[in-house]
Amino acid sequence: MNEEPRELQRKIKWLLFLRVVIITFFLGATALFHFFKGGDSSIFRSLQVPLIAAYVISISSALILPWIKNLSFFAHAQVDFDVLLVTGIVFITGDIESPFPFLYNLAIINSAILLFYGGAFITAGFSSFCYTALLLWSQYRWAGALGAPGGQLVMDLTLNLPTFFLIASLSGFLARKLFEAERLLVEKQREYLDLEALKEALIQGVGSGVAITDIKGHINYFNPQAQALTSLQEGAVKGKKLSDIFPGLTYNFDGGKDSKRVTVDDFAFTDSQGRNKHLRLTLAPLSDPGQKAIGYVSIFEDVTKQKELEEKIRLEAEMRKARERELSDRQDGGEASTFRF
Repeated sequence: MNEEPRELQRKIKWLLFLRVVIITFFLGATALFHFFKGGDSSIFRSLQVPLIAAYVISISSALILPWIKNLSFFAHAQVDFDVLLVTGIVFITGDIESPFPFLYNLAIINSAILLFYGGAFITAGFSSFCYTALLLWSQYRWAGALGAPGGQLVMDLTLNLPTFFLIASLSGFLARKLFEAERLLVEKQREYLDLEALKEALIQGVGSGVAITDIKGHINYFNPQAQALTSLQEGAVKGKKLSDIFPGLTYNFDGGKDSKRVTVDDFAFTDSQGRNKHLRLTLAPLSDPGQKAIGYVSIFEDVTKQKELEEKIRLEAEMRKARERELSDRQDGGEASTFRF
């Protein structure tokens, strides 16, 4: 399944869940209000019909959702059912005197979340049709018995129908912007993860130890090679200053040195196992696209064997020079004794 259908399926699941929660809350509150007010108990039986319908449709829809191919049509059907459900609730709770016409707005908002502008305006139109038909039928049904004035009907339609389309416009706009922001965020997160994977691959490919610090020298990355060289785990060094891990480091992160200069430092180091090593550390600045310094990357390697070899070569050279001087002195002494009488 592609990303957009998967996202629509996730939204439909939330719609089914919220439908049950919202209907249960409002109908339960209405039933309790009538109960404590001492109203007609038949209202309880009447409210059971939309509640049961909401539960049955929501549960059955959730069960068949994984096998639905046309998710857009299924979403339209679910929102249309919400409109019919709200119409039934308005009818049960008093027709023109019902306090629940605002539930049409929730159906419109749900449609905007699922189907954006098009779905929101279709639902607003369907809600207007159902609400108008219900009020006209109620007016016709009660006009003869109660002589209900048409002004109330006109006022309700004037207040509610434009509200439906206003809600559709605003919710459609916000839903589209939210969707675009979420998609952009997902793309940025994917790019970030790709860059992190590339960084890890590059750093892992480096045979030397790598430590990345902030501008103050506090470590926020310590690669496995660095951990092996120092016998220290990344968790033990994170947040500590690089100079605290390497006391022989001469660079002062708090000083006034040129932060854009690459520096190389050789120093002795004793790891946590007590082994003496000689490290060579190259420190280079990190900058953001605006060339503002944001930290440092340090690459260090164990040059103990190289130093031992250099020291061995130096000692051999000194010994060779000493032997040459000794031999030269002997030759000079021999020549002097030859010509002595």
